[in-house]
Amino acid sequence: MSGKLFKGGISNSVVELNLLEGDAGSLSYGIGGTNNGEIKVVHKGDITKSSGFYDAGSSLAGNDMKGLVIGTSCTNILSGSFQSCESIAGSLVITDSVTSIGSNAFLDCSGFDGNLTISSNPNLTKLSKSIFNGCSGLTGSLIIPDNITLIDNNVFNGCSSFTSLVLPNTVAEIGLFSFLNCSSLGGALNLPDSLTRIKGSAFENCSSLTSLTLPVNPSYTLIDSTCFKGCTSMTGVLDIPSNVTTIGTAAFEECSFTGNLNIPDTLTSIGTFCFKNNNFTSITIGSGLAAIPNGLMYLCASLTGTLVLPATVSSVGNNAFNGCAFTRIEYYRASPPAQRTNVFIGGNNATEIHVPASSSWVAGSTWNGLTVIKDL
Repeated sequence: MSGKLFKGGISNSVVELNLLEGDAGSLSYGIGGTNNGEIKVVHKGDITKSSGFYDAGSSLAGNDMKGLVIGTSCTNILSGSFQSCESIAGSLVITDSVTSIGSNAFLDCSGFDGNLTISSNPNLTKLSKSIFNGCSGLTGSLIIPDNITLIDNNVFNGCSSFTSLVLPNTVAEIGLFSFLNCSSLGGALNLPDSLTRIKGSAFENCSSLTSLTLPVNPSYTLIDSTCFKGCTSMTGVLDIPSNVTTIGTAAFEECSFTGNLNIPDTLTSIGTFCFKNNNFTSITIGSGLAAIPNGLMYLCASLTGTLVLPATVSSVGNNAFNGCAFTRIEYYRASPPAQRTNVFIGGNNATEIHVPASSSWVAGSTWNGLTVIKDL
């Protein structure tokens, strides 16, 4: 078996992969002789978890590695190859020769403290699950090349030092928790129109993002649960495109959107506490929404003026407008729906609900703490 030795102190040692000439052989690597500052790369070929770099507590494991250079003859980095190699520092450059990266390949490599460059090889179309999960030191702009169509679950979960994100107009799907807790990602989040699915908690707790543009794509119909929850710096107007028909639970909870919230006629289902604790100043509810869910605008204390509930709304959930500050409430339904708990308490300035004069509501009665006035 061929091999090559590299001299250097452990404090600045670098492992360089796939430098040997010849055809790729068995998928085996090893590092050794670290007591005297030698690092041995054994044989040429692709990188696997069994290559000897995965840090499983062995004396030959990746905790001896201080740097990493991936050579241009490497085409595949298999699952778990460098998992938990926490001591590797510097930037991570995945060369354009790489056509596949397995799940967990760099999981918890928290020592990287430079930029990330991802292969732009056209055969690399997928970023598999948890590839960079826990790489909390990778920094700078995160640029996804335009050969990528799928960002799988947890790929960048906990990558808390990236400062900006660029997504190409080729990405079709972003998986669960993909950018969860990427708390330093700043600026505008412009989601390309190529997207057809963004799964739950994809951008949860990305607390430095400042604005959001959602995809305009007929195939993008669902804003999944907790997708943007905790994006506390997201402000400005939230524009929900007409292609969206469903929004999941707490999708925009604890954001800071302002201005008018327009719920388009095409939106037919919204999960509980969807817009909890935002800074909207008014709301327009479209005709497609039949049920106002529990806690829809809970603690949206900046909501004021007139709340208009269209005739198509057949139920209003518990705490739906608890903590808002409306001065007038109008409901165009012909008959009163069932009463719920704490729908309008906690700051609302309205004491009356105005309903159609020709309706079956009883004037002077009370509905959810409001006196019925038949004057519409």
